[in-house]
Formats: sequence, structure tokens, C-alpha cells
Amino acid sequence: MPVDFRYHLASLVAVFCALLIGILLGIALVGDPSLENQLKAWREQHARDARTIAQLKDSQGSSRAFGKQVLPYLIDARLHGVRVAVVLNRDFGNVPWVEAVITTIGQAGGQVTSITSILPRFMELKREDAEAIFNDLGFVIPIEGDLHSILASKLAVRIAERSSPALSFRLRQLGLIRVEGDNTLRADTVLLVGGADSDLTSVNVIDLPMIRALQENGKRVIACEASNSQLSAMYAYQRRAIPTVDDADTPAGQLALVLVLGGASGDFGVKNTADQLLPPLPPFGR
Repeated sequence: MPVDFRYHLASLVAVFCALLIGILLGIALVGDPSLENQLKAWREQHARDARTIAQLKDSQGSSRAFGKQVLPYLIDARLHGVRVAVVLNRDFGNVPWVEAVITTIGQAGGQVTSITSILPRFMELKREDAEAIFNDLGFVIPIEGDLHSILASKLAVRIAERSSPALSFRLRQLGLIRVEGDNTLRADTVLLVGGADSDLTSVNVIDLPMIRALQENGKRVIACEASNSQLSAMYAYQRRAIPTVDDADTPAGQLALVLVLGGASGDFGVKNTADQLLPPLPPFGR
């Protein structure tokens, strides 16, 4: 049934009346001395807060600059002879803090044997495609279990041992992983650079099976993430009783990481999953 024009007219009149009342109230309130005093106080508080924030940012910048300058002296030769295979649990690209972690290992005298990135297509792999990989490489196809997890487990051991390169080569061909480094050197320790962007599915399906497989093969595993990671995976990693560092994007976190790679154990960083900021710092020359 058509709506009467007078209904529209009444609605428009009501809207304009409401606007007019709001304008009149606003004009009346502006002249209220108590409201003006409150507004003035709020502006002054806002200005004070802005100055405090600026000072804190300056202080944080100075602390980071200091940390970057002293870090090379604190880590010098602490990882001499230690070989580390780095596994990135997703495609970090050219993220500065990840590059800084790898650089720090080298500055401490350690050797990064390889850097393996697990690319998004790994999780998207269909079962029939995973079975084809198993067939190609002569692996027994399990009746039960997630093939992503089983494939990740096999890959982890080969990353550390540098054995049977056919699996790594096949996964690179399919765009499931990206690998940099020396394919012939065995690693003493595997460093898992983790955390999550949105959910912990890949952490549970890929990261934890990799950690379990490495532990079963006698390899030491350490996990780290950034202090500002969107979703922390520390709780998940700590279920496997491995050392963790949750602020590897900071100089303090990179120092903690070097000490852990050198043998320290525990959970370090700034999040509520950490026991303390740093492991005890050994004397120089050790």
C-alpha cells in the first residue's frame, strides 16, 4: 500500500526539529562555565600525556640504541663453533628483526647452516598431493594422522641432519618451502622463529610436530618470536619443554637468544610466559 505523502512530511519535520533542539542545546552548553573548565582541564591533561608519551618514546629509542651498541661486546665469541639451523614458521619476507637475529648469531661466532621458510602453500596442501609426495620419495603413507604434520616432522629431521636432500628439493619445487644456506652441514641446534598472525593452527599442525621429531632425534630446539607478535605461540612451544625467547626483536631478546643457544635453559622475555628477562650472563672469556 502506498505511503501517504503527509507521513514523509511529518518525518522530515521531526528530523529538523531534533536537529534544531540539538543545536540549541549545544549553544546553551558552550556558555556553561563548568563545562568550559572541564574542557580546559581535559586539554591540559591531554597536553601533559602527549609530553609524557614523547619522553617515553625518546627514552625507549635511547635504550634500544644503547642495546644495539653494546650487544656485539656482550655476545662476542659466545657461540664459537655452534651450528644453527633456522626454521621460519611462515614467510617473514625481509622482516628486519628476523634478519637481525640471524646477523646476531653470526656476530656471536655461530654459524647458520640453513634458513628454511615454511610457505603458506604448505598448509594448503591437499591429502592427495601429500600422498603423491610420499609415493615419489618412497615413504609409507600412514592410514591415520595429519599428513602435513608427518611431512613437517620428516622435513625437520632432514633440516638438522642435512640428510636425504630429496625431500627438501621436492618441497621447494612445489613452492611449499624456501631454503637458503649450506645443504651439507649438520646443525647442533634448531632455532624455530615463530609466533602467529591470526590463529595457532599452523603452530599445532606444523611447529609442534617438527619440535617433537627433532627432540626424538636428539636435537636441541629453541623457539623465539617478536615482542609485538599478533598472537603469541609461547604457551604452545613451552608444552614441549624447550627454551623460549619472546622478545627476539629487541637487543635484550637477541642477547637472551645467544645465551640460550650457548646452553642456557628457561623462558625469557617480557611476556607473562617468561620467567625472567635474561639468563645469568656468564663471565667474559667463556
